[in-house]
Parts: sequence; C-alpha cells; structure tokens
Amino acid sequence: MLERNAFGDNQFAYRKKHGARDAVGFYVCSWLLALCRGCKVGIYCSDVSGAFDRVSASRLIRKLAAMGVHSDLLGVLRSWLRDRKARVVVAGAQSAEFILSNMVFQGTVWGPPLWNTFFGDSACVLNSIGFVIVIYADDYNAFKTYPRCTHNRLIFSELREFQRELHAWGRGNQVQFDAGKESLLIMSTDQPEGESIRLLGVVFDGKLQMATAIRACVNEASWRLRTLLRTRRFHSDAELLLLFKSHVLSYLEYRTPAIYHACETVLDPLNRVLRNFLRQVNVSIQDALLHFNLPPLETRRDIAMLGVLHRAALHLPPKHFWQWAQIDTRDLRRSARTQRNTVRLLLPVVDAERLRIGRHSLFGLIRIYNMLPNSVVGCPDVPSFQSTLTNILKDCVRSGVPAWPHLFSCRWDLWCHPLRNFPN
Repeated sequence: MLERNAFGDNQFAYRKKHGARDAVGFYVCSWLLALCRGCKVGIYCSDVSGAFDRVSASRLIRKLAAMGVHSDLLGVLRSWLRDRKARVVVAGAQSAEFILSNMVFQGTVWGPPLWNTFFGDSACVLNSIGFVIVIYADDYNAFKTYPRCTHNRLIFSELREFQRELHAWGRGNQVQFDAGKESLLIMSTDQPEGESIRLLGVVFDGKLQMATAIRACVNEASWRLRTLLRTRRFHSDAELLLLFKSHVLSYLEYRTPAIYHACETVLDPLNRVLRNFLRQVNVSIQDALLHFNLPPLETRRDIAMLGVLHRAALHLPPKHFWQWAQIDTRDLRRSARTQRNTVRLLLPVVDAERLRIGRHSLFGLIRIYNMLPNSVVGCPDVPSFQSTLTNILKDCVRSGVPAWPHLFSCRWDLWCHPLRNFPN
C-alpha cells in the first residue's frame, strides 16, 4: 500500500521494477530531447544529510495516518520507532550506552519504505513550481526546461528559489540537506554554465558529451581488469570470463543509459576494455559471443537500450518512459521496409532527430525497433526479447555476416542498415 500511495511517482529507490539505471535513463532522455528542441535545462542536485538517522518519529506516524494506514498497524510502527538503547562493541570493548531516537533504523526491512514515505511528500510541495523531480532514496534532483533565449541569470535565480523552497520544506520536516553536495548546472548545446554534476555515480557535463564520465569509467575498469588478470593462472578461460562479467562488466553497464548517445570516438576507449581482455585470454569476439554469451560492449549497449524501449512499449514500469514509446496506429498499410513488424510499430520522436546526439540515443533506436521481425517484437517480456536478439547475433556470426556487431545500432544510415536485408 505504501509503495502505491506514499512513495509517489518520483521515487525510484526501494520499489519493484525501478532502479538507479531507470532514473539515470529518464534524466538523459529528458535532457536530450530538450537539447534537440533547442532548449536549455536548469538542473538542481542535492542530498539529504544523515537521511535515515534523522526522521521525526511523531511526524512520520502522522504521515502514515494521513495515508490511511490502519490504526492497529500504526500502533505496531509507533512501538517499533521508539527510542532504543545501544552500545558499540569493538574487539570485546564496549562504549558507553547511548540512545537511538528519531530514525528509521538502517539495515531493517521497514527502514527503506518508511523513509520513502517520510520523504515522498517533498515532491508534492515542489511540483507546483514546474520542475520535474526525481528522487532516489535520499538523493533529491530536479530539472526544468527553458527556451533557448532565456538568460542564464534568470535560470539560476529560479534554481535558487527552488532550493529555498526545498530547504523550507526541510526545516518543517526536520530534514537537512548537505551543502557540500548541492549543485546547480545549466545544460545547453552552446551556453552551458556551472560545474559538472554527479548524479547517482555518473558525472554529467554541461553539453552532455559524457567524455569525463567515460574517462572515469575506463580508469576504474582498467585497474579492475588488471587485478583480475593477475589471477589468471588460477582460473580457466571460462572462469575468467565469469569473473569479468561479475566485477568489471556490471560496473561498465550501469552507465549505459547515461553514455549511450556519446560519439564513437568518446566511446571507443570503453569498448577497448573488453577487446583488451579478450586478447589477453586468447578468446576471439566471435567465440566470446558463441561460447560465453558475451557480445562486444557496443552491441550489448544496443541490446540493453532496445530492452528499455521494449519494456516501455509493453507498458511495464517505470511509466516515465511510456511517453516515448507511443504505438503508431495512423497508417495500417505497412511499407515494405517495416512490414516484417506488424505487431507493434512505434511513433518516432521527430524532435529528437534534429541533432546527432538525439539520433544516436534511445530515440534513434525507435526506427531500429520498427525494423525488427515479429518474432522479436512479439516477445512478452524484456528477458526473452533480449535473448532473441542475442540468438539472432549468433546466427549472424555462424552465417558470416560481416557487420554483425552493429546489427542493432542506430548509428547507420537507415537506408543501408543491415537489418533491412536481414531475413524475417
């Protein structure tokens, strides 16, 4: 009940079928579309100081009551939130006894949903200002789109007004925001202003070029890879590949929604991480796909983002992406190019195709999605959809198709795309 009514649509943490990558993807798609329309984006970022440890128990109970929580359950929660006595024990030595009060105790089952409930109404208060708000646990971020002619000083003044309103809500709810983690940025193709911001572990620059984020990601992945390769004498090739997937690949792919639109020269150092690893273990990219189910990184990014699009087309949560996956019902007479897909055609987002970064993003993949055969688009869920795409890649490798790593890429000219000649 709390997840449906208390968290709000803005909260991405501690919810089923929501996650940090979804929040990052929503940020980037929203900002890309604004930039492609020739607009500026004003962004405000903040972080709650001591989030779980500074929650007014009495105020939380009142919020739960307003949400319609049954009085019997309120009694249980009131008892659970009571002050507790605690000690710190290190190597058998104990500290003096102290009191834990006004907190939703970290590491408990009830802690995350109670925090979401306590923090959720901050978005209700501030939505009226016209900002789009995205919350991930105690990270509170907001942005607003402005016409290109808007002066940067006016945008900064509105961002600071938003900051003051948020701080006013914080004082009323005994919530403090960490001044060292608050930042303002104006994102624009020609007039950005402000320092780069870090959202959910990803660095975003004022032009959304993502070079800094990718460079930091490559540096982190490189030392992880070197550490892994030092253990190669203890493992077989298959075991090394599994360890690579666990310790390096998962780190790289968390950033996929944020960096997918970046230009190829910026992305190439990231792609070389996997190529270098395969060369070190004497495995070809074809064998990595066929025997270890590991396509090249650029191909994995295509499949991952097509999965986001398919999830939105199926109207699976989070619903923030549904607006960009509208079913095309205008023309029931399908052209020869798209006739293979008669299950679900999506409307292209025309505004996003004005700039290269838009054509090379999730929006550019809509035309690729529309060229996929029925056997793929008709999959009932995302895992089967992505597995089918991977099996198609394997068939291409076995058939000797030269362009197989780019089969699902939106960086090709549409009229010479390899999917056009791919059998249904």
